[in-house]
Amino acid sequence: VRRSVSSDYALRATALCAHADFHRSPFVEGLRVACGIGLVLANLLVLTVANTNAQDTDLRLIDAVKRQDTEAVRVLLEEPVNVDASQVDGATALHWAAYLDDVDTLRMLVDAGADPGFANTHRVVPLSLACANANVEAVELLLAAGADANAAVSTGETLLMSCARTGNVAAVTALLAHGAQVNATESEDDQTALMWAVAQRHTAVVHALIDGGADVHRRSRVRRLVISRRLQSNLKYGELGRRYGTDAEETEVGGYTAFLFAARQGDVDSARLLLAAGANVDDASPDGRSALLVATHSGHRALVEFLLAEGANPNAAAAGYTALHAAVLQGDRAIVEALLARGARPNAQVTEATKVTRNGQVLMIGEHLLGATPFALAAKFAEVEIMR
Repeated sequence: VRRSVSSDYALRATALCAHADFHRSPFVEGLRVACGIGLVLANLLVLTVANTNAQDTDLRLIDAVKRQDTEAVRVLLEEPVNVDASQVDGATALHWAAYLDDVDTLRMLVDAGADPGFANTHRVVPLSLACANANVEAVELLLAAGADANAAVSTGETLLMSCARTGNVAAVTALLAHGAQVNATESEDDQTALMWAVAQRHTAVVHALIDGGADVHRRSRVRRLVISRRLQSNLKYGELGRRYGTDAEETEVGGYTAFLFAARQGDVDSARLLLAAGANVDDASPDGRSALLVATHSGHRALVEFLLAEGANPNAAAAGYTALHAAVLQGDRAIVEALLARGARPNAQVTEATKVTRNGQVLMIGEHLLGATPFALAAKFAEVEIMR
């Protein structure tokens, strides 16, 4: 069975998700880059039918590109060969040249009339693979050949998102110059290229996207999540929990702006750019977690100090607890001192327990801590210096 570009693309994405730390990942809201069941099933389908269909198509050109045999490619292009012949998964020689970062072969194929907009069965075009490789020369070549700057794969991931994630600002600029929609969203979580660039700490790309008109106030999709602090099972409907007498309740997750992603990642430079573009320093997610609280809970001391200097409210407590509570949980004396210096209240009380876990149970505020002050938490965890 021939190895296919789409199979590699899907398996690479699936591996990414399999190894992701979803408690710490910037994509915790569900940024699952092409790793759904549909792609896995599609790969199984490729394996099932490849033997029967591969014999019906002249794949010599694709095989030569895969071998990176430039001379064989040149000879074949002088013959009456179908330059857009595709494997069973829809991948063409142009896909393989882009995937292998072979710009010379890519140029030969384009000059021979290869279709830069040819999409495989997962709607992956050669330009998408060039973006994934952060190869600006390949990106510019395919755009000049007429590739659609707004093409998207089956998950809704746009070319601009791919280039934003890999961090090549020249490729991002080229896409924007060819009309890429800067505020397009992917289909799983309504995330934008700006969110992806911030999540990967690509400050230059963040700058380019903002200059290109990126909306700094756009939020990712808000989801309702049924949780139970007593049950570890994954209840799908709140009514099930209520029927059987559990404490199941609904909460909202998601709703992150690019600024909240910067807070989660501790990206001071991106946060500064976003604030200059109009982001709210006290921006908060639907569950009440402010940017300052997110940064504190994630242990990003430099960003905490930056946000405080920019006027962030140290006593924001819409989440049911303050940044000072979170700093004590982290055992971070420096952040505690920074918060106190900016007026954080040491006697603020926990009014609501944490609804979802962070790093297992370690950084949770359980119901047994309702009413606790930062001082009480410091005592509980024997943080004597913080108590002082």
